[in-house]
Amino acid sequence: SQHFQCFKAILFCPKQTLSKIKKKSKNKTKIKNKIRYIYTDPYGLEKGKIFYIYLPGIKVKKLPKDFRMWTDLFGSDAPKKLSFYGLYNRKAQYGFRAN
Repeated sequence: SQHFQCFKAILFCPKQTLSKIKKKSKNKTKIKNKIRYIYTDPYGLEKGKIFYIYLPGIKVKKLPKDFRMWTDLFGSDAPKKLSFYGLYNRKAQYGFRAN
């Protein structure tokens, strides 16, 4: 399980801390309800302790360049405001999006 502590949330939460990640055995496979699950490392979270959560509506130009690159928010086609939820790993400089 992932534990985040949020200090403030307006359009983004300035700082989240990841205290622990509980992992299943790597490369373990199981089938449940006809769905095959393959466990692996939590790519994108392994190097980070501090994360930023961005909410829809924040101005894209205020977001870190690496976050914009990972989430396809660059170039002249980029919207002015975020239309999805975003997660940014500050140390590894990885960005994730969820619609």
